Amino acid sequence: ALLGCYEEELKQPIDPGQPRAKQYRLVTLRNHALLHTLYATAGRAAEVVSLQRADVAEGQATQFEITGKGSKKRMLFLTIAAQTAIQMYLQERADSAPALFVSHGANKEQPLSTRALWGIVNEAAKKVFGMDRKGRPLKRVGPHAFRHLRAQDLSNEGMSITSLQTLLGHESIETTRRTYAPKTLPEKVLDELETYGQDPQEIIKRGRKAAKRI
Repeated sequence: ALLGCYEEELKQPIDPGQPRAKQYRLVTLRNHALLHTLYATAGRAAEVVSLQRADVAEGQATQFEITGKGSKKRMLFLTIAAQTAIQMYLQERADSAPALFVSHGANKEQPLSTRALWGIVNEAAKKVFGMDRKGRPLKRVGPHAFRHLRAQDLSNEGMSITSLQTLLGHESIETTRRTYAPKTLPEKVLDELETYGQDPQEIIKRGRKAAKRI
């Protein structure tokens, strides 16, 4: 449901005469791309906010290398939905800031912080699940939920535990299944992502049905 949150907003017409209409659209495009990138890559919050436009080749890259936790290098992968969302976002940015996800507010063109990322996910949760009397989402969700969902979806569809270890960047496979595993080639992970990954639209439909029951 969260994956489709900003997609629905983008379908709504915006009055060009509305104050800060362009800024509002940029923020919505960014948030849409951000949540899809969180899900597609199963990346950690700090890894996703540190991405550069060059890393993802302006949204054209299917896979790219990052330096993750513990200064370990690994590959991240993008779904077609994430690539499309990133391309839509970058096409409407007029700046040349190298960071992939930047602020369009007070700290204009500065890379988003992990705190800002948490805030964006929190706002999406409010839109999807509603708020309590204190303005908090009825269902609390953080960036890590997308990482967990992606890994769980791939595991449920048969992706090997060794490929999951490579995708998630766990130093020890104990974190995923209490054993060690040899290094899995990125090409194998990419092949299995294409085989086992679900269409984000199906995830969105499933999430919306679940959200209605909350």
